[in-house]
This record gives sequence, C-alpha cells and structure tokens, in this order.
Amino acid sequence: MNVPNSLLLAVLIGASATPVYAAAGTQEQVKGVFGVIEKDTTWQGHIAVVQPLTIAGATLTVQPGTTIEFSPRATEATAKIVLERRRLQLARLLLNGTPEEPIVVRTPPGAPAGAIVTAGARGGTFLARHVRFIGLGGRPRSDQTSLGAEPGIAIRLVEPDDTVRIEDCYFERCGPLTIAADHDRAAAAVRRSWFAAGTAPQALVLEGTGPGTKTIVGSHFDAAIQAWSSETKITDNVLIGRHASISVPARDADGILIRDNYVHNTTDTDEGTYCLLCRCPTAAIRNNVLIGGTWAIQVASRDVQGNVLIGVGGLASKVLAKATTTHQLIADLPPGAVVSRNLLLGPAHSLLATTAGARDVQIVHNVFDGMARSARAIHLNALATEPVRAMIRNNLILRTSRPPIFDEYGGPETVASCDYNAFAECGDHRFENVQPPSKRQGRPGWGASDLIVRSLRDLKLAGTPTTVPASLEASLRAGQTTPQDVRKRLLAAYEPQPDSPLVDAGDASASRAPDEKPDIGAVELGAKPARRPAAGQ
Repeated sequence: MNVPNSLLLAVLIGASATPVYAAAGTQEQVKGVFGVIEKDTTWQGHIAVVQPLTIAGATLTVQPGTTIEFSPRATEATAKIVLERRRLQLARLLLNGTPEEPIVVRTPPGAPAGAIVTAGARGGTFLARHVRFIGLGGRPRSDQTSLGAEPGIAIRLVEPDDTVRIEDCYFERCGPLTIAADHDRAAAAVRRSWFAAGTAPQALVLEGTGPGTKTIVGSHFDAAIQAWSSETKITDNVLIGRHASISVPARDADGILIRDNYVHNTTDTDEGTYCLLCRCPTAAIRNNVLIGGTWAIQVASRDVQGNVLIGVGGLASKVLAKATTTHQLIADLPPGAVVSRNLLLGPAHSLLATTAGARDVQIVHNVFDGMARSARAIHLNALATEPVRAMIRNNLILRTSRPPIFDEYGGPETVASCDYNAFAECGDHRFENVQPPSKRQGRPGWGASDLIVRSLRDLKLAGTPTTVPASLEASLRAGQTTPQDVRKRLLAAYEPQPDSPLVDAGDASASRAPDEKPDIGAVELGAKPARRPAAGQ
C-alpha cells in the first residue's frame, strides 16, 4: 500500500510490534487505517478501516483482489469512508476489481456496520467495478425518512464532474444504496449488479434535483427501487421479493422511463403493496412484466403501453375471513392517460379501474383476461363521480364472472365511445350501470361493431394460457432469459391465427395506421396475408 505522510496510520501492535497484524486463521498481514487522505493513494492487500477515514480532495484507488474491512477498535465506535471535496479538488474513490480478482468491502460479523458516504453537501465521485459489498449500513434510522435503515453507500453529486458508476457489483446484507444528484450535469449509473438480503425495504434510492441522467439497467434486486429524481431511466431489471417494487413518488419529475423490467412482488398478504407506483404523469411505462401485490400498478402515468400485468390469489386479508386476490392491476389513471397494447391477466377484483381525477382516458388495443377468477375487466369511477369520457376500443375481453365493463357512478359522460371490442366467456351482458351517450346501445360508436362469442376456441388464438408458467421466473433468476423474452412469450399466447375473427376487425380511427384495419387485441397477427384491394381499387 502506498501511504503518503498525510495519512495517519493506525498501528495495531501485535506480538512483533509492527504496524501490521495477521488476519484470524491466516498469515495474511492487515494494515489498519484512519484519518485523512490528502494526496492520491493506492491500496492493495488487506486493509482495516478502524476509525472514520476521510478522502479529502484526493483520489483513493483500490487494486483488484483487495479486501477492505470496517473494523472499529471499540464496539461502540464506527468506521466509515468519507468523501469530501476540498476547494476545487474532487474526492474520488475508485474500486477497480476484475472478474478474476474482485474487491471485497465488508463489515466482519459482530462489528458495527461500516459505510461509504460523502461529507454533507461536499459531493464526490464513486466508481466501483466487480466489487462485493457485504454488511454495510443497515442500522435502524433515528429520523423519520422513508428509509428503514442507514444507507450502506450514500453519495451526493453537487458538481458537474461528480459521478457514480457501479458495474457488475454484488450487495449482500447492506442498507440502501442512495444517490442524490443535485447538479445539472452530474450523472449516475448502476449496471449489471445484484442486491440480495438487504436490511431495508429499499435497495436503491435516487434523490436530488439535478436533471443529469440516472441509469439503472440490467440489475437484480430483492427489494425496492425508489426514484425521486428527474431523468431517471430504469430498464431491463429484475426485481423479485416481498418488497420488490419501483416507485416514482415525485409528481414533478421529468424524463422518467420505466421499460423492460420484471417485477414480482411476492408478498402473500393483502397489505397495500404494489409492483409500480408512478405519480409522475409524464413518465413512460412500457413493456414491463409486473406480477402480484394488492395492485400491480397502484398509480399510473399517462403513457402505459405494452406491459404484461398479472394478479395473484391467496392473499391473506386483515379484514376478510378468507383469502383474497390482487385488487386491481391498474388502480389509478391521470387525466389524458393512454392505456394501449397491454396484457392484463387475473385473478383480480377488477383488471383496470379509474378513480377521482381520471378524465379523457383512452383504453385501446388491450387484452383483459380474467382467467375466470376476476369479476370485471374495467371498473370506471371506483369511489368517484368523474366525467371520465373514456374511449374503449379494440380490446379483447375474456373470462370475467360479471359484466366486464362497469360504471360505479352511472353518469352520462363516463364513456365517450365503446365499440370494436371482442368478448368471450363473459356471460350474457357486456355492461353494467353504463349510460351510452346515445342513450341506446347498439348504435354506431356504442357496441354495434363488437364481436361476441361464447367460447375462447371461437377466437382462434395461438394458445390462451390458464396459468403463468413458473419456469419463466426460474429461468430469469438463473440469467437464462430476459424480461423482454418473458413478456414476448406471454403475449404470444394471445396472437390471433390467420383465420381468427379478430384479424382486421378493429377500428382504424383508434390505431396508429388509420388507413389499415387493425386486429382486435394487444397482439397483431405476425404475418398477415396480403390485403385484398377494396372494390374499385
């Protein structure tokens, strides 16, 4: 280890009276450190941080294969690494592990948890590749924040050159990773990393007012991602666990993208959990697979496209004497929402609901499959009296136990148009307490072009499932498949065959290509035959 004069070296005196000691059960020498680093420094070997260590306007580079332990000399003491900018000098911690020689940063069993943090609002840069973080943070917090435990790593970005980049790392038994980006150009990225056995409901928290890009991609979590900050891209991640969820609590966050994620909230209790909560109306929620919880999406944005949402049964209820199911797969929509090309699978009380504030909503080209375990497909005005003016077109609605489209309010402006939908195994009635604007169902724009069949077989789909294969999640955990692959496989079952009555049966005015007749449902026939020219062409 290269140690400058400005580094105060804590000498742990052993039998040899040298500034080193042997790690338990080995002949490996361990150097104990604390104090202040003011010049660029390199670590390698086995390092013990025995008291707080500050990197003050300098760069600390850690070589491959290095082990860093937080080992305070007294049980009541704490040991941590603090990044602190000095004047114009950036504080940087560079953990440069390799696949063959990863770096290990850990708190030994029984020792107070260590942490890596920035000093107040001073900021710093933190780069980590191929690092195993074990037992950092995790103590219960004394303040009233949303975090249930002290962060294991907490980095604030306050200057344009402040950066967080974490790649191919593993977090085990750690408190949350928190990143607060306050500068316009400060950026952060977490890629291809694993978070397991965390000590808080949140595994990763993104905060701050800076609009620099924050990217969370290709990582695995057993707890929640919470994103308060604008310009956050959450893509291609796998979240599985009792606290697995993605939340965007800030209404004014801009540039939010939530795409191609797999989230399975595995809780077995009806206790208000969700896979996704997004209070930012401008966020894009696209091509995700969301399974379980009281709600799959508790609050949605205006852009909900291409997702697969799946309810669960057997949830223990604190109110009812019997087990219950997911309440809704989409529970709340903002004004102007477009819900398109989604696959919603029961069980659930209702697959989609609107509440107070939902107006001018478009519900087009979706598949609602109650799996014979859902009461309704669309529940309008749940505990509300809104003039929703919903446009409900080109949807495939299957296997509900009650009339699939229900208006709790029964107002004349709840539904603006409802036509070109297909129904199978939904009973004898399509609507309950719904007033068509024309006052008479069956007129153009109100069910005149609906397709109604008794049996799923009559729709000639590729292979409508009765359950979701458990093997899909097992292959995800093993890294043998991706969230995109799972989504495509689930959607493929609802693709119409060439002779299906759904082909070319939709409303072109509600489609992206108004000059062509679309198929009804979320999935278009993959290889359509050449269209016949219309008469006179």
